[in-house]
Formats: sequence, structure tokens, C-alpha cells
Amino acid sequence: MEGNKVCISSAIKCCPYCGMPQISCSCNKGCKINYPKCGQNQRPHTHKYFGFTELAGECNQHLHHFYGYTSQTIPKSNRHCHAIMVNTDSVENHRHDIGLTTESAVSIGKGKHIHIIKGVTTLNDNHTHDFIFTTLIEKNS
Repeated sequence: MEGNKVCISSAIKCCPYCGMPQISCSCNKGCKINYPKCGQNQRPHTHKYFGFTELAGECNQHLHHFYGYTSQTIPKSNRHCHAIMVNTDSVENHRHDIGLTTESAVSIGKGKHIHIIKGVTTLNDNHTHDFIFTTLIEKNS
């Protein structure tokens, strides 16, 4: 192994050269993941996202906004997904957390894709918010 990098994930195969998860390896020794079912190498990438929750609250209905970048690719069968961990903005002196993985990629043509994200925020101020949004087109990393 080069340097002192150690693979931190037992669920993801690690590069035998640098010890980093293969999806984020940067040693350029050809260890990108090869999905046998589709025969394509999965490029490490992230997606930018932004969205807002649905309305919630009893008297003063309100919504929250959020934005950020997904994690790098996470292998999922012969596809991939991404992790999202974000806090919403603060409205009426409270906020909510969102933490989940995206659904698998949805092709939008020309080799590009997006991911759909849907779920419910954490409980705060006696309520939650539903949300559904998509990532933007992948950003090469």
C-alpha cells in the first residue's frame, strides 16, 4: 500500500495499491469498479442537489429549504446510489435533518443521469416534513 491510507469500509472493495475504497481511489492504477452485468466502469462522481420540503405545521404552515452535494458513488447491485446528509434551513426557530441514500440512477440520455430522493425529515417542533426531489446531473470528481 502506498502511504498510510487505510480502507474504512468493509462493504466496499478497496484498492490493493492505495487502500482507499475503489470508488474514490486516486492512485490511477486501474482499480475502478467494473460492474459485470453492464460491463461499464463506474466513474466516481457526486451530484449537486437543492430542494424544499412540503408544507407542515398546525397553525403556521411552513416549509424548509436545503442544498448540498451527495457522497461519491456507492455500489448497489449492478448500479449505484449516493448518500445524502443535510440540515434544512431554520424556520420559526427550528430545523430538520435529512439522511438517506438516493434511488438508483435514472438515465436522461447522452450518458447522463440523475437520482430521485424521497422521504421524511426528522421530527422537530412536533412535526416532520415529506420531500421529493432529484439531483442535478452528475459532477465529475
